[in-house]
Amino acid sequence: MKLTIALLLFAILTATAGSTYSQSTRISLKVKDASLVDVFREIERTSEFGFFFKSEEMDLNKRVSVDLKNASIEEILKKVLKDNFEYRILDKNIVVTRGNFSTTELQQGKPVTGKVSDSSGSPIPGVSVVIKGTTIGTITDGKGSYTLSNVPENATVQFSFVGMKTQEVPVGNKATINISLLDETIGIEEVVAVGYGTQRKSDLTGSVASVSAKDIKAVSAMSFDKAIQGRSAGVNVISSTGAPGGNVSIQIRGINSASGDGANEPLYVVDGIPLANDDNMGGKGFTRSGTLNSPLAGINPNDIESIEILKDASATAIYGARAANGVVIITTKTGKSGAPKVSFDYSYGVQQLINKIEMANSEEYAEMYAVSINGFNETKSPSAPLRLPLPELIKGTTEYNNLMKNGTTNWQNELFKPAPVQDMSISISGGNDKLAYAISGGYLNQEGILYKTDNQRATLRSNIDVQVKNWLKIGSRLNISREWGNMVTSGENYQGIDAIWLSLPFFNAYNENGSYWEQPDVNYTIGSPYGPTGRNILAKLDMEKQENIRNRFIGNVYGEIKILPELTFRSSFGADLGQTNQFTFEPYYKPNRHVSAISQTTVRNYSNVNIVADQTLNYTKMFGKHSIGALIGFSTQQFRNQFEYSNGKGSTDPRLDQLNNNNQSATISGSRVLSGLVSQFSRINYGFNNRYLFTATIRRDGSSRFGENNKYGFFPSGSIGWKVSEEKFMDEFRFISNLKLRASYGKTGNQNIGDFRYLPTIGGVTAVWGNSDATGIVTNLANPELRWEANIQKDLGIEFGLLDHRIQIEADLYDKKSDGLLVNVPIPGLAGAQTSMTRNVGSIQNKGWELMISTKNLTGQFKWSTDFNISANKNKILDIGKNAEGKSNYFYGLNVGNDASPNRNEAGHSIGEYYLIKYDGVYQNQAEVDAFPLVLSTGVKIPVGSARFVDQNKDGKIDDNDRVWAGSPMPKFFGGLTNTFSYKALTLSVFMNYVYGNKIYSNVLRSMEKGDGYWNQTKWYYDNFWRPERPSNVAKPAKGPSNSSSYGHMPTSDRYVFDGSYLRVKNINLSYQFPQAIAKHLSLSNLRIYGSLNNFFTFTKYRGIDPEVNSQGANPASAGVDNFSYPLTKSVIFGVNVEF
Repeated sequence: MKLTIALLLFAILTATAGSTYSQSTRISLKVKDASLVDVFREIERTSEFGFFFKSEEMDLNKRVSVDLKNASIEEILKKVLKDNFEYRILDKNIVVTRGNFSTTELQQGKPVTGKVSDSSGSPIPGVSVVIKGTTIGTITDGKGSYTLSNVPENATVQFSFVGMKTQEVPVGNKATINISLLDETIGIEEVVAVGYGTQRKSDLTGSVASVSAKDIKAVSAMSFDKAIQGRSAGVNVISSTGAPGGNVSIQIRGINSASGDGANEPLYVVDGIPLANDDNMGGKGFTRSGTLNSPLAGINPNDIESIEILKDASATAIYGARAANGVVIITTKTGKSGAPKVSFDYSYGVQQLINKIEMANSEEYAEMYAVSINGFNETKSPSAPLRLPLPELIKGTTEYNNLMKNGTTNWQNELFKPAPVQDMSISISGGNDKLAYAISGGYLNQEGILYKTDNQRATLRSNIDVQVKNWLKIGSRLNISREWGNMVTSGENYQGIDAIWLSLPFFNAYNENGSYWEQPDVNYTIGSPYGPTGRNILAKLDMEKQENIRNRFIGNVYGEIKILPELTFRSSFGADLGQTNQFTFEPYYKPNRHVSAISQTTVRNYSNVNIVADQTLNYTKMFGKHSIGALIGFSTQQFRNQFEYSNGKGSTDPRLDQLNNNNQSATISGSRVLSGLVSQFSRINYGFNNRYLFTATIRRDGSSRFGENNKYGFFPSGSIGWKVSEEKFMDEFRFISNLKLRASYGKTGNQNIGDFRYLPTIGGVTAVWGNSDATGIVTNLANPELRWEANIQKDLGIEFGLLDHRIQIEADLYDKKSDGLLVNVPIPGLAGAQTSMTRNVGSIQNKGWELMISTKNLTGQFKWSTDFNISANKNKILDIGKNAEGKSNYFYGLNVGNDASPNRNEAGHSIGEYYLIKYDGVYQNQAEVDAFPLVLSTGVKIPVGSARFVDQNKDGKIDDNDRVWAGSPMPKFFGGLTNTFSYKALTLSVFMNYVYGNKIYSNVLRSMEKGDGYWNQTKWYYDNFWRPERPSNVAKPAKGPSNSSSYGHMPTSDRYVFDGSYLRVKNINLSYQFPQAIAKHLSLSNLRIYGSLNNFFTFTKYRGIDPEVNSQGANPASAGVDNFSYPLTKSVIFGVNVEF
């Protein structure tokens, strides 16, 4: 960040050449017994001056006292820099050197010119170029060029720049000196964004992780959330879909709430605007069939300057009610003073399906179908008729031979195709000491790998800052985006993505004449493959329309008034406006016998308004060894969420797809909800002697979601830090370049429960009440005692650097406890139509540790750096309330298809932990059947070759009473590893992320390996199921007597629980920075090309589609269920970056 500051200072200098800032600026400075470096920092903070110096030449800890009012910079420097210091003022840049050199006139010399660049060949503006032993020098211009006049041959030229190693070159007979400066690791001096302000990283007492624009660019990410996956300890990014523009779930230090609707998502703050982070407030948009997309999908990653992830309560408590799950602060790029800079980025790539599951062919399916029919006949009741297999599927019949002539259709090949993706953006930035601007536009066109799916995004951003007066600054941050595309239904419903794998192999995609194949016009019965999976999914997707359009505006305007040099008032007003339109048309489709064969049109409109106003007063002051910063603020935020739904049925022509073309029935509904927050907050930062640090915050939030008695919540925090490395006794440990200890304690809140749950509501309905009709019924019971979820967090952290910061380590221990969980608790049916009510019950705990290590392994011409992080979190439900009998409550997650939920939530276990019947292999022979005489509801014993389950309570039947705990979807640890190698202008980055110890309940494999005769099955299942001639522990295909999940035959069991651990090579990026000579020849200032491989290598034991996709991950109570999500992709991307 020092490098950035220096670049900014120089840009201002070059843009305002000839100005007299140093002559006209007056400064008031009062410090007592302060170090020299602290005096420099105070001058930089209260003015636009910047200091350049060699730390090894100066005693930066020298103590000085100054009390000057309305003084010029020369007057201050003469007072501060006595004895052996010399300085030179270059308008806003002040070069300070040791003053024990001759001040006599230099002997006659010659001019020396040259260029200064970094290790990649990029020019560095603002480098101090000085003739050693003199005060004569200059600063490189915007192209890194410099000129020195009258340089003697025996002189030495010294090149120095903040953040880079100083170099000296003897002149001799050289007339041109070109030099490349090497980086100096100064990460602890970076400035990071915190709530309502910034702080030096070295002064932080909370846990904050940073992701820079450089990190985002290195992975060629098309969305912000995918760019941070595996980059920060304690931040778990879970992909819930691979669909273009699809959503991911971000969890910071575990799951804190049992609620859905974004209750476990962090608060996102974009350029000071807190976005709504739950569905009811419109923080997320929709892709299709309720599938959420990212709340930041409308932001171009190329516009992002930095991302700060606030993790502990000390860092997050300033956001109070919405910060229980951490805070993600996104800061976009702003203009820098200097000549206009234009940047153009373009990338093009091809995406493919990561993994294809090998399915059975037509003959293999027919064999499993025959076994399945026999299995039904073995288990039916004695009075039920036998099921006869279709002649087409009896091997050796004429019908069979004719059917097999169709061959095998690979539906994955028919539906999944390589898909192009292109991303382009252009930006222009620049300014002067009065105006800074950054304007950018972007366009993303991402076709989906699944037929007829895509997503496009257009963005426009404008960031303006205007220094109206020395005491007044105004500005704006505006972002407009539009997304549009087509999606498909996910999950198990026989109509969407699941049909790609489950469609039968002997069904064709096309007829010989090129038209779509349709199933035979026959009546199907249970046990027949025709019907539920007899449709042509390709034809269905082609005929349907599922369109999605989303427009969004995120912006604010601000004004800053410098009341005193140390006191600033800021007022900002922002808005987050979103509108989502979804259009679905489902035409009559004859083969779709499993659903109503009536065309229908559905239109959904979502409108979301989020208005925020913040007023803050900020005070910073240094006096002697003391530094203090104080912030007080007031904030209001208002939300309006409106939803409109229209559905019409009966269109007789697929070309007539609008609502008014439907003539059979119509449904119209809608809602509008208003809510708001009113907040007051304050923060105090105190430092003593640049060693001992203290931070305290408090926030008071008032929310319309709670009743009068509990409307307001208080959220305090406190933290301390000790820079041990600044102590005198650490001088003998010179290999330790930084050592800081910190501790924090605080409280945050969660209000994501929906609106006005504390009030009773009445719904219109016709019902009988006593002896009369009623026109309304209670739909929500009042609960005036509803209050905030409270999250208490404790954190201990250590940061240290070794060997001049070549090794940097950061570790944290934390303990989070959420009390008063907002849960829908079942209530008696006599209460009305409502079967549950929201109450504060129970608590959840997350305890864990985090470790981040960054190393500079090689620093010569060949460079190698490594960034590694690992996190471990233990989630546990401590309490979930009592039922009417005084026993501990529990509740299950979402059902999976037609089967019961595998997830149970109960005290003493992690949220979403699996609670299942235990699979015990296969009945290998009649003796085993007789030894375990389980009887089906039909009165028939389970036959040989069938699945065997453990009868835990020994009651002779398999049911819910036999469930046991079967593993957790929560990983034991997760993290990321990045290795970056560079040689001259060539850079190679390899990024991997990993997850270990989590379990997946695979509804995908449950559907494709149960052998019930309806659906196609995997080749693995065909090769491994039990046969008399080839016994195994994989149950044979069998259709149950009533349905495939009948207890005693195919219950929801741990048979489909798999190890979800994986190691994925997430990104390999190779880039080349063209030499400046070539770039200049092309009239460019910078030219870079790159190639990237994404998700190309995955190592896992999971046999499903992908271990990373979790389609029900947004609901913590149903975590870890793989249920036919849109699969992730692997891609090859090539791109170019041009600047001029």
